Amino acid sequence: MQFLLSDSEVVRAIHDAHRQPDGRLVIDLPAARLLETAAGQPVLTFSAKSRTAHCGELSARLSPIQFSLLAYVYTHPRAGFEELQDKVWQRRKVSDDAIRRAASKLNLKLLESGFPVEVFSHHSRVSIEKTS
Repeated sequence: MQFLLSDSEVVRAIHDAHRQPDGRLVIDLPAARLLETAAGQPVLTFSAKSRTAHCGELSARLSPIQFSLLAYVYTHPRAGFEELQDKVWQRRKVSDDAIRRAASKLNLKLLESGFPVEVFSHHSRVSIEKTS
């Protein structure tokens, strides 16, 4: 799983970490931090092996394209269609309509799973935003 943390959060987490008897490092994050970033955006984590996205207790199993699209847009807000062709579709030429359809299907999957985010495609960009 991946968490997006600020530099100060990383420093604080390492400072407060402790070692288990088997040598593994244990880092605790406040429960509220697992749900929202400092900017108020929900924290999503990703399990690449199972192509599953998580938000707190919620999870959604995604298609390969949905998983790649969500992971990329989550870490690259307002990604352009050309950028998405390179990174998500691995330089395969896909139409703008295909990107919009993929974003729409991803959005529907997230809403059905109860995620507090929506995926939008507009002006040749895809973005992810917190639902109100």
